[in-house]
Parts: sequence; structure tokens; C-alpha cells
Amino acid sequence: SEAELAIALAGRRDDDLAAAEAWRVRAQALRTAGRHAEALPAFLAAADCAFRAGDAGLAAQVRIGLVDTLGWLDRFEDALALADELLQVLGEAQAC
Repeated sequence: SEAELAIALAGRRDDDLAAAEAWRVRAQALRTAGRHAEALPAFLAAADCAFRAGDAGLAAQVRIGLVDTLGWLDRFEDALALADELLQVLGEAQAC
């Protein structure tokens, strides 16, 4: 797929931000197709790349998608814990 090609190219260029965007597209496509178990590692990879790139906003957006995916996988406690963490992070960001 195009997302997989973008992931490979970003990896070759050592571009964490491009990799985060590519993983995010892959994760969202999988989630939209109802393939939540496959979307989970893609969301995690996207968040990891976004953190490494220093883009906290993108990392938060990706993790919001992760909350939804965890819910679809009946991992409600994990979803709620992550949502609480995101609320704290976003609240701190707004306070600045």
C-alpha cells in the first residue's frame, strides 16, 4: 500500500516526523476498515515516531485514535487510562 511505501521511505531517510505521519495514515486506514487489532501497533508506532520527532501535538492526535481503537478491542480500562493521561497532557498544554 501507499502507507507502507511511505513508512519504508521515511525509515530510509531517518525522518521520524514523516514516519509518524505515514504510520498514522496506515493506522487510520486499518481502523476505518474495522481491522482494529492491526491498527493498534500502527498507532503505537506513529505515536513513538511523533515523540521522537518532538511533535507532541501529533503524538496526542495519534493517541486519541489509539483510545478509539482500544475501545473497539474491548480494552476499555486501557482506553480510559490513556484518555485520562491525554486529558492531563492537553490540560497542561492549554495552561502554558
